[in-house]
Amino acid sequence: MTTTPYFFTMHHGTGVATRAMLNDLPFYRGLGQKNLTVSGPANHLLLPGENVLTVEVYPAPRPATAPTIEGPVEFELKLDDATAATVHKLAWPDAWAALPVADRIFPFIHTSRFVVDDRLALPVYWDSPPARFGLEGLPGQHEAVREVYRSFVHSDVDAFFDANRLKLEERQRAYPDTGDFAAGTQREKLAGYFGQEWDVRPIDQIDLKELVFESRAGGRVAYVTRADGGRAIEAIAANDPSETFAADLFLTQRDGRWRVFR
Repeated sequence: MTTTPYFFTMHHGTGVATRAMLNDLPFYRGLGQKNLTVSGPANHLLLPGENVLTVEVYPAPRPATAPTIEGPVEFELKLDDATAATVHKLAWPDAWAALPVADRIFPFIHTSRFVVDDRLALPVYWDSPPARFGLEGLPGQHEAVREVYRSFVHSDVDAFFDANRLKLEERQRAYPDTGDFAAGTQREKLAGYFGQEWDVRPIDQIDLKELVFESRAGGRVAYVTRADGGRAIEAIAANDPSETFAADLFLTQRDGRWRVFR
């Protein structure tokens, strides 16, 4: 059955830090040191039917290039077809207009709801058993992160593919007509990617003390970042410093173990 394709655009101006979440899972965060816009397909971020968008805006150092500017922060979800019709949008500081002046303060946290095609498939984390854990994470979550980390350190294509197999399956579920997500195509790309050495930012592989495991979606998801604000996995190509890899990790339980799914 054909489902409706969606894409999102997130614009983040300077001078404010921002985090945006769909259904309690972060999909964007930034410190506001650069004026930038990111966009991409959104089906893998959505639930069938009603969805919840949360946007958080915090004060942040203003870059020297824009010492008087704060924002804007703008999110828009559109149909990914010829109409490009807007499904939902939020803009700050415009959202302050509906508030009394005394309430226009940081942090600004705004939650809104919208509805998309109810034929979208549920993401894999939705049926995962909830778990209780602190910011230090669980042993099974640690091992899932170690698998990704070790595959980068050793430029091991097979290990990286296995560690991210569920993530690839989720992309295939969300975008069944996109050939680039086929397993063979992805393995070929990884072979080229790991055909060079990577300088990987280290983590303590005993207790992963540099990392934070944030409980999201009622404990069904662990969102993994660095305690200092960096990405969970960071690497620079040894022979080309302009080529980098940086990603937070999203873990959920599947078949009794924690695995990367986004």
